[in-house]
Amino acid sequence: MEKSAKSDRPYTTPATREEKQELDCQHRLAGKRIINEQARRQVRTFLDELKNGTRNYRTVASLGGQVAQEYRGRAILELLQNAHDVLAFGVDDDPRQISFVLRSSPEPELLVANSGRSFLPRDFTGICELAQSPKDPNESVGNKGLGFQSVLELSTRPEVWSTAPLGGDVAFTFGFDPAVREPIGRIARALVDGNLLTDPEFGTERIVNWTSEQIDEYREQLRRGDIDPLEEVNIYLSPYVVPRFLKPPPKEVTKLLEAGHVTVVRLPLDGGKTGNPGDAIKSVREQLGTLDEAAMVFLHHLSVLRITIDGEHTELRRQVDSRVADHAHFTRKERLRVKSVGGGNATERTFHLWSKAAGGDTNVAETERIVAAVRHLPNRWPEVRRVEVAVAVEETREARRGVFVIFLPTAMETGVGAYINAPFYGSLDRRQINFRDEYNNLLLEWVTNLMLDAVAELVKGRPKPWRGRAIVDLLGQTAISSTIDQAQSLADRICQRADDLGQPLDQLALILCDDG
Repeated sequence: MEKSAKSDRPYTTPATREEKQELDCQHRLAGKRIINEQARRQVRTFLDELKNGTRNYRTVASLGGQVAQEYRGRAILELLQNAHDVLAFGVDDDPRQISFVLRSSPEPELLVANSGRSFLPRDFTGICELAQSPKDPNESVGNKGLGFQSVLELSTRPEVWSTAPLGGDVAFTFGFDPAVREPIGRIARALVDGNLLTDPEFGTERIVNWTSEQIDEYREQLRRGDIDPLEEVNIYLSPYVVPRFLKPPPKEVTKLLEAGHVTVVRLPLDGGKTGNPGDAIKSVREQLGTLDEAAMVFLHHLSVLRITIDGEHTELRRQVDSRVADHAHFTRKERLRVKSVGGGNATERTFHLWSKAAGGDTNVAETERIVAAVRHLPNRWPEVRRVEVAVAVEETREARRGVFVIFLPTAMETGVGAYINAPFYGSLDRRQINFRDEYNNLLLEWVTNLMLDAVAELVKGRPKPWRGRAIVDLLGQTAISSTIDQAQSLADRICQRADDLGQPLDQLALILCDDG
């Protein structure tokens, strides 16, 4: 008998492959009941709205379409973020791995797999309800509940294959398909004829248990509004709120699950709404091409990222060489290496990363500032009580153009050679950050302080060329950028902050030059 790292419930490890397959089947059937009930619940809600004359389903469908449009070109980053979030909850021997597999033929598909924690009931419910993320904003990168909509640019039929959590007995294997509108339409039409129809798609139970008076009310509401229920289903009802149970996984999914992953997202690349598989394949290739060593710097739960494109493998490995913590100031200094192996080539890049925690139970004053700054933000942002900001520079002779990062890169340059990461409140697609917002400005204030602390730490160390280059990357303006403030660049803000602290940068010995 063994016990789950996250539960006191004992369980028995299957001894043979056949026993494991049988147990997996039982777990999927347990999940099937939850999936079918969720689907029935969504269909009942739709039918109730037709009967009551409300049209919230139209709003959901419209918002879903707008969100999918806003996230265009971000599907890979959003899938990577979602996969990374659950790595934080893996067991001690978790390989902390994420895999992307792109197959352009015979049937184009993208598979995204991760270890960590399997799907929980709240994860399943959250993905079926727009903007209802169950994620704690103090723990996860994403918490809007919108990112999964990004896959609709690539596929109209996304699938999720997850195993049962360690010690659990429910596995969620479900997908979304526009074809689900057909059985919903049959039910909606049957009610007009007075039949309380069910459908095999949703199990054997009746969808609604209406009285004859409620059925009459349903008919009258449709007549009064001149509404065709089939048209409402086919045009206005989003199929991405009605999950469908999936049969045993295809071999490509099984292979990834047997390789230590616990969840696989499978996207048949049909081109999404445009219906052009070629465009979808091209977009995935381009997005995967942006996942280089720098993209892994702030993904601290991730150890291995594998990318396979039509049989060609690339593997990125993130390894922390050294870590020094200053508990008094809640800071941490790390030196990390990211190795890339693929196509017969191997490269390695080294980064130095400084991070600092702010707020939480240990610092009431900072927590109060966070609470005041997030009060006006939507969704679960007002729950934020603790944040961590970080800055990184690469150990290289080549000049770099740093970018702002919300754990994954935005489209905004920092104006210096350093990469800056924080849980900023970004635009919907997380490409832009408004630094005039009180919360983002507060984070930038703490980032500025951290950069000065990093410079101070570099100056105190033994004089080495990489330290001098790191100081230049942290302080030297690489480009005139108006992304932070029309009147003040990040480099200017750092100088101003140093002046406020009584340590003007132009009066400090920062870099050891040849002439001393």
